[in-house]
Amino acid sequence: MPFRTCNGTSLSRALVVAAVLSCPTILAAQSASTPDRPVTRAPSCPKALHRYDSVEDVPKPFDTLTAPPLNGSWNSREAMEAARIEGIAMTGATGYIFEEKREASAGAVRTMTRSVPVFVRADSARVHTECLASK
Repeated sequence: MPFRTCNGTSLSRALVVAAVLSCPTILAAQSASTPDRPVTRAPSCPKALHRYDSVEDVPKPFDTLTAPPLNGSWNSREAMEAARIEGIAMTGATGYIFEEKREASAGAVRTMTRSVPVFVRADSARVHTECLASK
């Protein structure tokens, strides 16, 4: 004989209803990212990051992450890029969009680069496996 609540419904039915009603709230709370409470991810490793040449190349769905500031001085462009990729890996990204823009001014060509960290959930298992293998 099932237990009864004060309004006459069975206790097991009341628990199921409560669980169903609270489920969307729990799921929304787990996936919600707000400026006040950003989602934090475990750091990945630079070797596992996938480089995308444009936003159109990134598999959907994906999240863009905030890259940490790039501070310091380097002897070469390669050293600067390595530092940038290291910082992107610390955000928990699975890849990054590498944008390069060249503009001519005063007889010289100026190259500006930007890397946007991205998190592709479908690629996270690969990144995790590659990071474990590289340790």
